[in-house]
Amino acid sequence: MFDKLQIVFGSAVLFLFSACLNAQETCSSNSVLPFEWPGQRNWFIAPNLYSGVVINMETMGVTSVGGPGNSVTSYEGVSAASNDKGELLFYTNGRSLWRGTGNAVTKTYGGLLTGNEGSLSNGSAAQGVITVRHPLDPARYWVITTDDALAPTKGMNAFSFDTLGNLLSGPTRLGTFRTSEGVSATLHSNGIDIWVTCLSSGTGQFHTFLLKCNGFESESVVSPIGPKVTGNRERGGIAYSWDGEYLAQAHPNWWPDGDKIVSIYKFNKSNGQLYDAKNVSGVWGSPYDITWSPNNNRVYVSMQNSTIHYLDISSWNVTSIKNSWTSTGVSSKFTAIELGYDGSLYLSHGQAGGGYLKKMNGDLNTSNSFTSSNVSGTAGMSHLGLPTMFIPPSDEPDIQEAGPYCSTDPPVDLSTLWICSGNDAENPTENPLAYSGNGITDRANGVFNPSVAGPGTHQIIFEYCSVNDTAWITVNNCSSCTAELQNIKPSICIGQSMVLDALVIKASGSGEWTIDSFPQQGTPPTINNDSDTIFDASNLAVTPGTYKLKYTVTDGSSICYDSIYIDVNSVPILDLGPDQVICEGSGAVTFDAGTYSSYAWHPNSETTQTITTDASGEYILTVTDGNNCAASDTINLTVHTMTGLDLGSDIKICPGVDTTLYAGSNWQQVKWNDFSSGDSLKVFIGGIYYVDVIDFNGCSSSDTLKLTYFDTEKINLGNDVTICQGAQTTFNTGNYMSYMWHDGSSENYYVSFSEETVWVEVQDSNGCVSKDTAQVFISASLPVNLGPDLEMCEGDSVQLISGYPDNNYTFTWSNGEPHANITVNFSGIFDVLVEDLVGCSGRDTIAVAVNQLPLIDIGPNKKVCSGQEGLFEVGGSWSSLIWNTGDTLSSIFVSTEGEYSVEIIDENGCKNKDSVYLTVRPNPKPDLGSDRLICLGTSTLFTISNFTRYEWHNGDSIDQYIGFNNELVYVTVMDSNGCFGSDTAEVVVQENLNIDLGLDIDTCFEGGFNLSSGYSSVPNIFLWSTGETTPEITVNSSGNYFVKVTDGNGCEGYDTINVALHQFPTIDIGPDRTICGEDSIILDVGTGWSEVTWNNGTINQFNSIKISGIYSVHVIDQNGCEGTSEMELTVNSSPNVSLGPDQKICPNGSAIFITTPNNFESYVWQDGSTSATFQTSNPQEVSVVVTDINGCIATDTAQMMSFPEIEVNLAPSQTICEGEVYEIIVPDFDSQYYTFLWSDSSISPSLYVQNSGLYSVTVTDSIGCMGFDSIQININPKPKPSVSDADICEGNITTISTGVYESYLWNTGEEKSEIEVGLAGIYTVTVEDAYGCFGSASGVVTVHSKPVIPNLSNQIICEDEQLTLLPSLPEGTYLWKPGGETTSSIQVSEPGTYEAFINSTYGCVDSISIEVSQASNPNINLGSDTNICEGQTLVAGFKSENAIITWNTGEISDSIEIQTTGVYEATITDFNNCSDIDTIRVNVFQKPNPIVPGDTFVCFEEIKVLPLMVVSGARDYVLWSTGDTTREILIDSEGSYEVTLTNLNGCSSKDTVEVFRECPSLIWVPNAFSPDQDGINDFFGPKAINILDFDFYIFNRWGELLFHSTNINHQWDGTYNGKDCQVDIYVWKLYYRTEESYGGYRRQQKYGNVTLLR
Repeated sequence: MFDKLQIVFGSAVLFLFSACLNAQETCSSNSVLPFEWPGQRNWFIAPNLYSGVVINMETMGVTSVGGPGNSVTSYEGVSAASNDKGELLFYTNGRSLWRGTGNAVTKTYGGLLTGNEGSLSNGSAAQGVITVRHPLDPARYWVITTDDALAPTKGMNAFSFDTLGNLLSGPTRLGTFRTSEGVSATLHSNGIDIWVTCLSSGTGQFHTFLLKCNGFESESVVSPIGPKVTGNRERGGIAYSWDGEYLAQAHPNWWPDGDKIVSIYKFNKSNGQLYDAKNVSGVWGSPYDITWSPNNNRVYVSMQNSTIHYLDISSWNVTSIKNSWTSTGVSSKFTAIELGYDGSLYLSHGQAGGGYLKKMNGDLNTSNSFTSSNVSGTAGMSHLGLPTMFIPPSDEPDIQEAGPYCSTDPPVDLSTLWICSGNDAENPTENPLAYSGNGITDRANGVFNPSVAGPGTHQIIFEYCSVNDTAWITVNNCSSCTAELQNIKPSICIGQSMVLDALVIKASGSGEWTIDSFPQQGTPPTINNDSDTIFDASNLAVTPGTYKLKYTVTDGSSICYDSIYIDVNSVPILDLGPDQVICEGSGAVTFDAGTYSSYAWHPNSETTQTITTDASGEYILTVTDGNNCAASDTINLTVHTMTGLDLGSDIKICPGVDTTLYAGSNWQQVKWNDFSSGDSLKVFIGGIYYVDVIDFNGCSSSDTLKLTYFDTEKINLGNDVTICQGAQTTFNTGNYMSYMWHDGSSENYYVSFSEETVWVEVQDSNGCVSKDTAQVFISASLPVNLGPDLEMCEGDSVQLISGYPDNNYTFTWSNGEPHANITVNFSGIFDVLVEDLVGCSGRDTIAVAVNQLPLIDIGPNKKVCSGQEGLFEVGGSWSSLIWNTGDTLSSIFVSTEGEYSVEIIDENGCKNKDSVYLTVRPNPKPDLGSDRLICLGTSTLFTISNFTRYEWHNGDSIDQYIGFNNELVYVTVMDSNGCFGSDTAEVVVQENLNIDLGLDIDTCFEGGFNLSSGYSSVPNIFLWSTGETTPEITVNSSGNYFVKVTDGNGCEGYDTINVALHQFPTIDIGPDRTICGEDSIILDVGTGWSEVTWNNGTINQFNSIKISGIYSVHVIDQNGCEGTSEMELTVNSSPNVSLGPDQKICPNGSAIFITTPNNFESYVWQDGSTSATFQTSNPQEVSVVVTDINGCIATDTAQMMSFPEIEVNLAPSQTICEGEVYEIIVPDFDSQYYTFLWSDSSISPSLYVQNSGLYSVTVTDSIGCMGFDSIQININPKPKPSVSDADICEGNITTISTGVYESYLWNTGEEKSEIEVGLAGIYTVTVEDAYGCFGSASGVVTVHSKPVIPNLSNQIICEDEQLTLLPSLPEGTYLWKPGGETTSSIQVSEPGTYEAFINSTYGCVDSISIEVSQASNPNINLGSDTNICEGQTLVAGFKSENAIITWNTGEISDSIEIQTTGVYEATITDFNNCSDIDTIRVNVFQKPNPIVPGDTFVCFEEIKVLPLMVVSGARDYVLWSTGDTTREILIDSEGSYEVTLTNLNGCSSKDTVEVFRECPSLIWVPNAFSPDQDGINDFFGPKAINILDFDFYIFNRWGELLFHSTNINHQWDGTYNGKDCQVDIYVWKLYYRTEESYGGYRRQQKYGNVTLLR
């Protein structure tokens, strides 16, 4: 586009050509929101029936379309098209296309290819079909269809239609892939072309096709970043944002593979690529359709069988987008969603069967709460889909106003914009001939040169595809008025100003600055005309953009001006964020300014985008963007120092001694590893203790201390000792530093002779004190303890244990057994005497009681009828019970046949079991047979037998029933088991048959006459008076006819009819006839008719005719019977024949004469020939006589003439050099009037050749006459010199040369066959041979410098190591000093100086010297091996400086966290790569494993208490949350019970049992009873467990209350007011409350029927 525009208004008159000016162009819609475009104004929806509606989304007017016999249906995807006035054109379901509304609907096309779902034929796929229109081709609408998930592959297909819905082209397959169901479209960045996108099946590839004004491009843009959907996963939708910057995609995940269920992509509108995917799926459900809010910040998703949800994408952060997932609360099924003209979201019905179109109420940009309402007039019309469309307003180019100009002005660049999009319409690549008109010197870019155009008004035309625009530019002969500005485009920043006077180069008079154009909306800068003219943009509210300034000069009567563009750029918005506070040692913070051109930080003067610091202070940043606009921001960093925390050194103490750890005070928060929070911690268990503290600045610190115990063996005097009278016992202590016995002695042993308490206190080498006590008893007998008295259950046994071994002791039991232990299984008192070898004895007695097993009886086996339940109950009160059904209540209701057993446990823990069998008897099934049809006056018999009781609908109680009338027969029976069954049949009484043969007949006939009985053949029987037995007969003669009909039930009917028949008259007026010219014929109908009528109006016997046509006659005879006859007369006129115009032929040519028409019977030419055509090469007059099929004759004449001969003369044979091009010219022929055909098939007026051969040309004039000539071209080969490559060393010279030729020219300028060179490069020589042909060759001279050896830094070796010296040496031979090695590398183990010499391939020599020194190895110490508990973490490590520590775990760190048993090795490596290794062993002790029962539900009202037991190690310490320390506890209330186990290693574990109170409710109601006082089923009422507020009612079939009870034990005895109720079915209702799991009570009710039997 042009940088400046200069226009001069001279004193010449400016003429306006108003007749040539175009009307003001406008766009049908200025909206950038597609849902507001008029082309998308009308929506089409329809259910899967036969009619639908069209909705005008602006007025919300609803119009029906289609109906029975003119079906208009849809299943899912639909579309529609409207013109730029918003008028409906057509609509489609993806299979068919219709136009019109109401009943005036026309199907214009039925071959669209949207995939059908299953057997459907009315289109499917969630979107499936879209209508698009190119803005520059407004009369062509494209309908694109996709595949359906359940249909065979048809692919993506494009059809085009005119505005009436008539097919223009298609189907055209776009791509070869199978598609998913979604399709969407958006504008190209040029604002004209359209991108159409779909997702291919199974590949994850989006395919985007470009629609241009001449149709679709065949190749798609592929974006392989989508989901790989197949099968049912192909469902779903895609949608471009309204600005085309994003594409959203949704596919369901309730089919397998739910990856990328909802994804949003950025879209490049210039190249069609999708990128930067945000996959925010996997957690919500199954989407069906997707669309955008009007401001493009929200994506709305319809969820299958859920609600409409939305995502906020404004952050463009996948986590933030995912977290924004919000339900609108509006219900969604398989719901399509689209935005209507008013910007609201509309919802399809979303399920089969049809329903209302709905509108979602609420602001889609901002609201969080929505409601929905039905769209009036759409009841039953909405199905699963809503229309998908992309129909931009039609667009045209608009040449921007230009001129007038002076004829001396420089060229100007015209500008053309699209009216609707406002984009630049110029596209030099695709439209290089856009502009035309006088003065246009560059048609692609629209450059207009006033001096070329000259004075006057000039028409300029811009054309693109089928649209154009015209502008008129005036060029004047101008005065000397001058206004010239600098040819620059200045720029300033908002907040700045600019002096405009400095931009003026030349002005012939006073000038004035004005703003000529500026960006739409916003606040423009101002122009201040003070001492200087200032362009003032200091107001920060100024709108950024490009401003056109106009400088107008007034010079006398002349006015001229020049223009300049100034860019006003936005000031960058810099935000370093809020001030920050960190703690010392927590690490540095990074301040990031974002992307700008330059950065200046203060006070550290850094110039980078980010700085990292840990120093307190104020940081000021000034940034400059690409437009040199600057901005500043300040941020403060506060670094708080941390007060010291020190628990001191590790501690080692004696076992059993506690100590206190101190963290100090002045902390905001203290947290020890036992979660306590005091300033100190009292500890008495060995281990690692740590404390975390936070000071009042929020800074944290921690310290660790290890507490260990001296390895001390506690003194153990052993068990208490009992000795016989006069004996002694000795206590030994082992080795300790000192001893203190209870008697004051200090030896390491003590001898006791008497009954006493012995204790000793010892001290070990660590000063740790240990004490133990033992009791000495003097006894006359051995201590024997059989334990407490025992109880056991009947059938069990128990072992009695004396406490002594069989050896060295004798045993005497009261039952005579001699063993240490005995087993008993009966009640009694048992005594044992134990004697040792020294005579000490002892005795004990124990009582053993045997408890009887609990008695249980759940009753006898039971039998019930099918549909009834049996009740089994366990009496008594038991500690626990369980049925084989899993029930734990005292009674169960069962209805399935089988054995039921229960096991009980009494308060003594004794078990017993009982079982019973339930037999379920089938209900009887009486069979009355099929419904019965009887004739009037007859009856039918129903019989049933083998039952004990019968009750018919009329009250009879016998085994049969006779039916006479129309009625419903019903019977209820009871079998010998007391079970009931019933059946029903209907009796229908049929009237006698009504036979009607109709009225008597008197008529004319031809052939037979049909008589019908009016009944079908099955199951009826027919008998006619003719003897025939069919439902109808044919009669051919007059007479009386009779029929009798008997149906399948034996019912009869009769009728009689009289028939009189007369024959039709027979007439014939002859065959069809043909005549010629003015001939005529006479037709004769004969005599004897009462009436004659011809179709040409004649009423006589004879009719004379001579005009072509069909002639018919109608006659009536004396019986009134009619007859007709007809014939056709053809009158042929004389034929017309033409030989066409006279013919003129080329020399040696011939002409063919053909008559028009050419279908005559015979031909005779002037030479007597008789063929259908005549061919001749001689000039002459040609004539022909023709005869047509009717014998008519015609003739015509034409002339045949000849043209002069064409003579072609090419140049003689030519010889050229190889590689040269020769132009063969055809002289004396103008290409405007002649065409050329060369022997190589080219058609240009001349031919360029560079190969030898014979070349010919044929010249043809406009008549088609031809001339011919040829030329021979010969080729001399060009010389092929050669120059050899050369390799030299740096500083040397070599000679290069070529062969013998006529002349030489080197690229050095030398002109001889050989030259001397010493520089590297390519040397080229060009030679000329004796024929004047040239050739060239090149050689490469390579100059090799001395071998370059990169510097190798001095090396360091570690103690006791070797080092390999491996410098990067070039190829060659090597020599090392001082060792004399000849390899490229050597190994050294001693410090010193090492030198390497190299001689390269080309003889160049260089050397390198390396200094090797020795360094000491570093040291590492991980400390002692240690123990931790399972789940704890040990931090092991070594503080290093200038070194790296590598662990055998793979970690690289000064320390690691250890949680598993093992040996951990650390290798420290310093900056010299020297290393050391240390190891530490860590033992991880297992925690105890408490095993407790699972969470349980218990009814404490039944079991009172519940035992809870933990399974633990034998030496584990147990602590329950109740405070109990035993392994088993008893509880009597619901709650959470926690148990903690601690083992000898100090490791603890916890587990919890949740106990819930649950007392279930059960209820059972029988379906029949027999109150006959036989003791069985005499009463009726519910049986239940654990129900409240019992309220029971019984009603008869008329709703009358018969019985009411609020006591479950008070049941109905089958009476009402003291009288027995009849056998019948009665209705019962029951109201009650049950206890719920949450602890409350719920009101419930049941109702049903009961049959009363007697």
